[in-house]
Amino acid sequence: MDTKTYTASIYAATFNKDDMPSDSANDLFSTVFKDGKPIDIPTWTNKGRTYELVVQSAGTGCYKGIIKKFCRDPLPHAGKPKAQERELEIEDDESTIERSHFLYYKSHHLLIWQENKAFGQVACLSSLLSDLLGHTVVFNPVLTTEATLQILLEQHKPKVIEFSVAAPSNPALYDSKDYSERMLKMMHDLGAMSGSFRVSANAQGMKGRFLDAQNTLTLANNLIKSGKATKVRLELEDISHPVDLLVDRLRDKIEVEMLGRYPVEVNVYEKLAKVKDHFAGELKAIFG
Repeated sequence: MDTKTYTASIYAATFNKDDMPSDSANDLFSTVFKDGKPIDIPTWTNKGRTYELVVQSAGTGCYKGIIKKFCRDPLPHAGKPKAQERELEIEDDESTIERSHFLYYKSHHLLIWQENKAFGQVACLSSLLSDLLGHTVVFNPVLTTEATLQILLEQHKPKVIEFSVAAPSNPALYDSKDYSERMLKMMHDLGAMSGSFRVSANAQGMKGRFLDAQNTLTLANNLIKSGKATKVRLELEDISHPVDLLVDRLRDKIEVEMLGRYPVEVNVYEKLAKVKDHFAGELKAIFG
């Protein structure tokens, strides 16, 4: 059977527990189950794309899920060299489908996510759950133990954020509503292909100032989740070297059995579970 290599990343859900009902705060997917049985989840449309979420229980405290994106993109032609091409056709009421798989663990709100460039970023799942629950849910990348300790911004304030990013072909499809959205739109409007930025709180002869910690970390996380960043580094107070947020993340490569265009579901879930097991020591050190 053919195989394909994907990246699997570990994210942690963050939300305002005080505003969210206790059932949802303890278990983000409790709303899709009633009396222990799954209920029908309505499809969700965002920026002209329709999404479908399919979630199943995968044992105590764990769910397995697929989020599907239905697209009306034109299909490529089929053919072979030096032969007549032919069009691929679908029905008028059909769409092409891209999908990503995930495991969600109630403990520490951990998401093990199959990265799939053809599908998009984990922000799609964040937005869908936020609409479903009526409360904002964000999945942030889990950093290595060392990076986590260094980036405790209460102890080490940010002095500089440095990043490189590729301009999106369509900034309207970018989900985050912060500095990064405006920056990517500016690059698109200028016709830029990429950009490198260094934002510092200090200038020559003026030291001791710091960037706003929360806004800096939000920008860094959104750049990472956009999939457009090739470098995201922070220079922190009392840390001798920059913290590289792209390198210092909990993620691994998985080789998955394929059935045509899509991963074999049983196999992809097995591989995602092994990624969590692989980082068990790191996760215990980070979350306790």
